[in-house]
Amino acid sequence: MTVSPRLKLIYFNVSLFCALLVGLELAGQAAYFLLKGYPLHDRDRHLIARLDENPFEVHPFTAGRLKSNLSVQQSGKLLRTTESHTRWTGANTNNDASIRVALLGGSTTFGSGVTDAETWASRLQSILGPRYAVTNYGVPGYSSAEAIVQLALVVPEERPDIVVLYEGWNDIHNYHEPGLGADYYTHGLRQYSNLAIQRPRPTGVLVKLAEISTICRLAMTLSKKLATKDGAVGASDNPAYPVPDPIGNANPDPFVDRLYLRNLVTLKALGRQQGAFVLFVPQVLDYSRFKGTSGSWWTPHVQNDAMPRLLDRFNLFMNSACPDGESGCAVLSDVTRQAWTPDDFIDEGHFSAKGNLAFARFLAPHVQEIGRRIPKPVGHGTIVARARR
Repeated sequence: MTVSPRLKLIYFNVSLFCALLVGLELAGQAAYFLLKGYPLHDRDRHLIARLDENPFEVHPFTAGRLKSNLSVQQSGKLLRTTESHTRWTGANTNNDASIRVALLGGSTTFGSGVTDAETWASRLQSILGPRYAVTNYGVPGYSSAEAIVQLALVVPEERPDIVVLYEGWNDIHNYHEPGLGADYYTHGLRQYSNLAIQRPRPTGVLVKLAEISTICRLAMTLSKKLATKDGAVGASDNPAYPVPDPIGNANPDPFVDRLYLRNLVTLKALGRQQGAFVLFVPQVLDYSRFKGTSGSWWTPHVQNDAMPRLLDRFNLFMNSACPDGESGCAVLSDVTRQAWTPDDFIDEGHFSAKGNLAFARFLAPHVQEIGRRIPKPVGHGTIVARARR
């Protein structure tokens, strides 16, 4: 039987195409191995091993949280966690007879870069003594949005008497962020990489193929990028909030300002509903590190030399959430007027061991003043007038 030249050409083209696909796949597999140090089909095992070493885990509402009952060394710093997924402070776990203080915030509250005993939460516990029980709910990257979830679903179980909110930097992090959304959508998505946790993955045939084929993996990555580019919605889609120049912006973001104030008011309401005194603490940064017109690693859309002015203005929203004379809340604006020096920080905003101690010493008298209004325990696990202050 004679094969026609047309059929031979089809066979040749199909064979050539298959050979090219196989070649591309082999090249992709080799490149992945050289880049990662392990083959693509073994990726999940290596990811799981890395996740086991990570003190954070996926959470359905806040992207991530601390694992419980953990004791690990991170860059030579001891990190221990409690049964309730919070960082160790030295507080008595049997704290029914204590004045309970809940600290909410991001990485500075969590204590990034320092050991357990050097966080300002632990320092505060040490200064306040056994009459108080300090719980550190801080998690790197957490903004006022995650604090709302915590204060609505997690913190009430601790029945706090005082709620301290150290907020600001992680919200201004969203300044001029394209596609942010009123629900902090893009901020939440960034938390997966910020906490180095694996985002929940979709299922399906294409997903399975992408786990073993570099070609399919590349195709899915490109399709996701195109979908995100075409489908992102939020402040940037409103002509009033245009996408900024990539080198940064020296102006406020009215959209984020409104959301932040809204969140602060919600946090105050949640705290007060639980009968707790709400203490707002403005964010402190090392402004000596904010120089030039480029953006920093954490606030890429804000010009460095504009950051002091913008954050000082941003911090004033706490005064709007808790006006002078309002009962049940206070704003410690004096914290920004303390004599902070570069050696109080390990970078633009995270306290060093020295800075954490200074911050705790500033905060302690204010907490103690509030605590003096709370009667001492009467009987086991009861504090008189806990719900009305």
